[in-house]
Amino acid sequence: IFDDDAVLNAQRAMLVRCAPERWRVLLLLTSPVQLDFATGLYRGPDASRAKVWRLKLKNVVGDLESSVGAFYHPWALAQDKIGAPVFELPPTAFAAGVIARRDLARGPHIAPANELLIGVVGLSPPVDDATNSDIYEPPMNINPLRSFPGIGIQVWGARTLSGDMWMRYLPVRRCLSAIERKAWAALRPLVFEANTPTLWFQITQAMLGILTPIFNAGALRGATAAQAFYVRCDETNNPPETIAVGQVLCEVGVAIAAPAEFIVFRVGRDQGVVEVIE
Repeated sequence: IFDDDAVLNAQRAMLVRCAPERWRVLLLLTSPVQLDFATGLYRGPDASRAKVWRLKLKNVVGDLESSVGAFYHPWALAQDKIGAPVFELPPTAFAAGVIARRDLARGPHIAPANELLIGVVGLSPPVDDATNSDIYEPPMNINPLRSFPGIGIQVWGARTLSGDMWMRYLPVRRCLSAIERKAWAALRPLVFEANTPTLWFQITQAMLGILTPIFNAGALRGATAAQAFYVRCDETNNPPETIAVGQVLCEVGVAIAAPAEFIVFRVGRDQGVVEVIE
């Protein structure tokens, strides 16, 4: 129905559209099927095609912004039940299912990998150890689907499109996104409050109410809460000139459990709108 150029342009457009709001969405991408000249039929893309396709998605947005997406390979052979037809399907739908399952069971700070794919009976084509190493290492960061004897077929990778040393990990990206979404929702009731120290205190308490349970769940690194995160909303980042233009800023630093490094973002109010800025 669509040629390669149309699919590639659509994926690039989605990256450009979603990158500014990467805390709200995650794009799951893959390379389309390719024509098998020997049979005249379309089949799942091989690793070479996946790598070429992945490289065409580089530099579409900035390196940090590209954490909005993740790339999966190869296509999956799915069967509803024994004797039913086998369908060749893109891996992205199965990856989405694994992400949802992990979220419900353990939370977004857990890598959505090493999980069995239910209903998948084969891969098109299979991925061996050499191919796994070739496509998973930076700068490719392609998440493979692997078949393991006695275990089944699993998602065997959890990286984003980003080359940033921290944001290339899906659990870091998604845990940070979850925190930012919670912050956005918690601050909406405070949008039209007077910009005074009382408001700063309310914002700080709201953020502590979000981050403390996340720390207790093991999503953040550190022996104490003080080592795992910080919240700053006072006169140091809300000077008179900022207040004069209707803004209030709250700076939050979190050390996501893997890896142990502070990632800073800001939540604030600007003319009646809650904003999240990384």
